[in-house]
Amino acid sequence: MHPFSLLVKPTSADCNLACEYCFYLPKKNLYPETKQHRMSDSVLERLIKTYIGTQQGSYSICWQGGEPTLMGTDFFSKAIEFQKKHGSARASLLPSFE
Repeated sequence: MHPFSLLVKPTSADCNLACEYCFYLPKKNLYPETKQHRMSDSVLERLIKTYIGTQQGSYSICWQGGEPTLMGTDFFSKAIEFQKKHGSARASLLPSFE
């Protein structure tokens, strides 16, 4: 398998920047009954577990979608914990929000 990186939008179309060129903002109209769109912990864990399950020399996740803290620091702490849980011994080198 060729190495690849992920570009993840955990806040979906709830970006607070509203750039004129953004192709993603209209996607919020797909779910009019939902006012706030956030990636759940179960989806986050599955994403990380599946990605780390691929055979690569290194892994890269870029978080996109406006101000990253729209998800809150707890979300990113969970992402790190899931990387440690599903990763190799190298996971202990990951940063922490503690």
